[in-house]
Amino acid sequence: MSIRILILAGGKGRRMGAEVPKPLVELCGKPILEYVLSSVEASGVDDKPAVVVGYQPEVMKKFVGSRAEIVMQNEQRGTGHAVMVAEDQLKGVDVVLVSYGDHALYHPNVYKEIVEKHEATDAKITMLTTVLPSYDDWHAVYTHFGRILRDSAGRVEAIREYKMCSNEERDVLEVNNGMYCFDAKWLWENIGKLSDDNKKNEFLLTDMIAIAMEQGYEIQTTTCPPEQGIGVNNLQEVALAEEVLCGKGSGA
Repeated sequence: MSIRILILAGGKGRRMGAEVPKPLVELCGKPILEYVLSSVEASGVDDKPAVVVGYQPEVMKKFVGSRAEIVMQNEQRGTGHAVMVAEDQLKGVDVVLVSYGDHALYHPNVYKEIVEKHEATDAKITMLTTVLPSYDDWHAVYTHFGRILRDSAGRVEAIREYKMCSNEERDVLEVNNGMYCFDAKWLWENIGKLSDDNKKNEFLLTDMIAIAMEQGYEIQTTTCPPEQGIGVNNLQEVALAEEVLCGKGSGA
């Protein structure tokens, strides 16, 4: 199977008070995106991933150089829109793996394992989840992640955004990490069904899960350790990521 990795890296980093794009905020002296690109390269899944850029594109292009193909998102209209604008550059492959440019802590095996599971099950979507021991201490950074709801047979029944969860659902300890492997043909046939009729007025990639389930497809999953699933969106998460990477402070 031919595979391309698409890294969504158009963020501004406002919540971190950064003047540079969010993927270029430093952790232990290196930009977040450096860790992402290095891990992707070490995984062997895709020797030249595609990176979606939007905010300060020239700065991003200079950093990325020849290590990845640049995809321009001139308007930031959500994660689903970021994938839409990459269609022409990714057409012709069998599998598209989408991940975020602010997830610096994934080891190379995370990319390998989700692809292997996807290929073995011939799924339309395989997604990455994290199973937590609790939402206490530093695990509280996962509190607002979407919950993975499963039926009695263990099949994914729904992905419920935190704000939409009942109190019982908020206690579920499996969360959505936002990495997805898509059957490329299915993805391009269906991504146009996304709607921006929501509070953010954005096209959200998570809605592809509901589309697949409405069509009767089973969603496959792989998991990663909580320490690797931390996104880096604010100063608290910067501190946690630096604790994992280089032992600064106290936390994970």
